[in-house]
Amino acid sequence: MKFVSSKELRNNPAELWKSINKEEVIITVNGKPKAIVI
Repeated sequence: MKFVSSKELRNNPAELWKSINKEEVIITVNGKPKAIVI
């Protein structure tokens, strides 16, 4: 599982798409988990 902040996602969405193929990604807002991308 990889944790990605909403700010990091906004600034670099390509990183998320690369990570999705390898593992689950949890998106955090203010340090708290808000969404899981499988």
